[in-house]
Amino acid sequence: MRNLILLISVIDKIIGLLISVGEKNWSVSFLSFRERSNETDDNHLELLRSDILRIYGGMGSFSDLILYGQGQPLIKENQKLEVLRKKLFMLLNDR
Repeated sequence: MRNLILLISVIDKIIGLLISVGEKNWSVSFLSFRERSNETDDNHLELLRSDILRIYGGMGSFSDLILYGQGQPLIKENQKLEVLRKKLFMLLNDR
């Protein structure tokens, strides 16, 4: 990963968004990713990259996440999440 600082920034924004809407499962995962990003060893970062990319595939994946509040989809929050999701994916694939 060429830009670890940008990666951390995107992860932090995702964490903030998930916590702000009360999404607990994915926020715990991203808090773990954030903690692991402090390890700057190339092997650890490659493993982190691989682990984050894994959450994009399959049913019930991060790609499928829709944020809800009071039983209604949160339009602005979901739009922001989609932008952050794409940005994170692009960063992880920029070698």
